[in-house]
Amino acid sequence: MEITKIPADDILTEKVWGGVFFHPLFVDTAREIFNLAGESLFIEKGGDPVCAVNLLVRNHSIARSAAIPLLFQYYGVIFFQKDLRPEVMRRIEAHIAEKCDYAMFSFPPDFHHEALSGGGWELGKQITLALRNDDLHAWGRDFRDDVKNKIRKARKESVQIEEVDAAPDDLWARAYQRRRLVPPVAPSILRQWCQRLSAGSLLKIFVAKIDGSPVAFRGELIHGDFAYDWIAGSSPEFHATGSNQLLMAEIGSRMIETGIRTWDLVGGSVKSIRDFKKSFGAQDYIHYHGKICFNLKGKLFSILRKIKYGLQS
Repeated sequence: MEITKIPADDILTEKVWGGVFFHPLFVDTAREIFNLAGESLFIEKGGDPVCAVNLLVRNHSIARSAAIPLLFQYYGVIFFQKDLRPEVMRRIEAHIAEKCDYAMFSFPPDFHHEALSGGGWELGKQITLALRNDDLHAWGRDFRDDVKNKIRKARKESVQIEEVDAAPDDLWARAYQRRRLVPPVAPSILRQWCQRLSAGSLLKIFVAKIDGSPVAFRGELIHGDFAYDWIAGSSPEFHATGSNQLLMAEIGSRMIETGIRTWDLVGGSVKSIRDFKKSFGAQDYIHYHGKICFNLKGKLFSILRKIKYGLQS
């Protein structure tokens, strides 16, 4: 099997769940912003790509790690051909072992984790929320009654929905500050990332405005058959206006117009956010995080990481 860099004009990842997170523009920008090493690669057999790998490595004092970078919903590997999974995973593992001591991947919902059997992977179940073909066709009909009421209220209060060039920095920060959290990415860094993705037609940003001022925003990654509700923020004092619900409703209608087949609303670990997304008819989809240690350095790094973040063994 051969390993080659994914070309900038790649279209294969458009047809695979999670593919945008393997696109060279997304990966290369993240590498520069977070000061990582690595790139997005194809593994080929007989000249045809069978999977994509987006390995990004960080050097620590005790080990080299390839853990899920910030704002990557899916990370590690996606397959284009189903029947080669176990064989290809062994080749991927050999490649990773050359680059790092420890890895943590996030596999998309349609990844068959049986391909990891016998490879030393430790798996953990995760949940994302998504709307697929039937859900998208029913968009608007499966909204909860309280959502429909808030949408009507927002329209009465003349909330306007617009597509903009940049994410409102203050709304991004406030979305975390109200939960007494630090934003995972500083507003200035997020702005740079968004500019690159928007210029490459991978990102659309929408805002809800009241009297001309942004009160909520969402950023949607769009790549082929899939869209991803990537980033969001809002002002708590305007939640009662229904602006968040109208924003979500309008974005959904526009996503459907693009012809996507799956809208991944990304994540379901925070109950309030999960409830909000489910109120629009989104369904739970199970996917897996997988971690692997290739040597003693990797095992030590894994132990220290568990202690630092209070993770379960």
